[in-house]
Amino acid sequence: MKRRRCRESASRAPLAVSLGAALAAALAVGSCALATQMDYMAEDGTHVIHVEVERFEFIPQRIHVRQGERVRLVFTSRDTRHGVAIAEYGIYEDEIPPRGKGEATVEFTADRPGTFTYRCAHLCGAGHAMMRGLLVVEPAEERQGSGP
Repeated sequence: MKRRRCRESASRAPLAVSLGAALAAALAVGSCALATQMDYMAEDGTHVIHVEVERFEFIPQRIHVRQGERVRLVFTSRDTRHGVAIAEYGIYEDEIPPRGKGEATVEFTADRPGTFTYRCAHLCGAGHAMMRGLLVVEPAEERQGSGP
């Protein structure tokens, strides 16, 4: 009997692997769909990016925009109160409300290219000092085609 059970388990192993692979693929597709819904162009041409915040990270951690774009960052906390600061753009918002209490929005024109650090602007716990992200502003000339 014990040998028979081992054979039965072995014959079910490919099924378990197949189901596991299907689940992983479905989760990956779902994550991609979520990511595309968090980054879009509004009717007025503003580049809208939704950022989720929780101890001690920003999601996404890296934000890409183009020089000259009007940008709207919408921050939603998954846990406690947070803030956001981007010094090079004069942005300081220390009130990203706690989970379920709303969101904080900052708008600016990405007028200078470069990579800028954004950070949490409200003391939120032991990992606060390491809570950072990157704003990457691609130069305007990179948007143009490679034609003659």
